[in-house]
Amino acid sequence: MVCEYCNREIPEGSVFCYACGRKLSGHEHRHTGLKIYHGIMLALYGIALLTCFICNLAVGHTLSWFFIVLCSIGMGFCITNLPFMLKKHRLVLSAASVTVLLYLLLFVCNAYSHGHWLLRYAYPIVTYPVLLVWMMILVAKIRGLNVFYKLAVISLICAIAAVTISSWVSVILYGSPRSFGYYFLTQFGPRGHSYTGNAFVAIFFLACFIIGLILGMVFPNKGRRS
Repeated sequence: MVCEYCNREIPEGSVFCYACGRKLSGHEHRHTGLKIYHGIMLALYGIALLTCFICNLAVGHTLSWFFIVLCSIGMGFCITNLPFMLKKHRLVLSAASVTVLLYLLLFVCNAYSHGHWLLRYAYPIVTYPVLLVWMMILVAKIRGLNVFYKLAVISLICAIAAVTISSWVSVILYGSPRSFGYYFLTQFGPRGHSYTGNAFVAIFFLACFIIGLILGMVFPNKGRRS
């Protein structure tokens, strides 16, 4: 990025030029656009919450399923608005908020349905993919690591997820380690009269993994400063 006043090189996304100290034009427009975006999203969330609040009280004379909507909209807010409101650690804090609200949403759904599946099924099933996502986030946050190597490792994690998540679910549902191996092997062969697409997804990400490794070796300094 180049300063429009002194033509010096400055970091991308800067508000002020560190060479001449002048405020860069266009920042006001970006700030105004972001405020409009926040206003629209908050209005939509507010309308949805208010509507569900009134309907739940009018029909059920109590607040019950409204809390499901509240947690769901909270997750949406953490994805669409919260990252732009934070100045530091946007990815980690936003992901942490979504994670907490996800577990809270499952808790509320279990309480609303008077079920007994929360600790036995829901939390164990959700925890495995959540851990995989957090592994990707931690890889993305490693400082000094080549960006292509980051993409390679994240692609490898995606490949692992593609062929193991359904097998993990089978273990939780049926409680047998044998079911994991059975469902894992069916990713790579016919299952009834159709083929599962998980193996193809895994092959795609494995190809991305190999390409990322090659590009990382060809461009060893790419993205190390970010």
